[in-house]
Amino acid sequence: MNEDKPKKQNPLGTQPLRELIPHYAIPATIALVVNALYNIVDQIFIGQSVGYLGNTATNIINPLMIIMLGVATLWGDGCASYTSLQQGKGHQENVSGGKTRTGSGFIIWHIQNNVGCCQISKNRLLYLGKQFTA
Repeated sequence: MNEDKPKKQNPLGTQPLRELIPHYAIPATIALVVNALYNIVDQIFIGQSVGYLGNTATNIINPLMIIMLGVATLWGDGCASYTSLQQGKGHQENVSGGKTRTGSGFIIWHIQNNVGCCQISKNRLLYLGKQFTA
């Protein structure tokens, strides 16, 4: 039954680059514009409901979130590429090593983020005059 269906080829290996760029760049651009609009509308609502301190808090956290997203994307794409390359070469024993590295890197990254964010938050609060009793 499945023999009469032609096998679909990967468009990344067969189509020309000038067709692929708009195919992948337009959805990515739309996603970035939607994210920017979300941040603008979020700032308006926070400014009206919480006030200037809410806007300050989101403006402090937003660059940290972008950095964490960038590093997570870098790590995830790198591990996915490594795993795909090893599978393409037929080295199945290295694929499980890549998955292990991905999992341990994920755990280490979260520990570093939690410790780093706690230190940044504590230092900011101390700078702004918050007194810790613990």
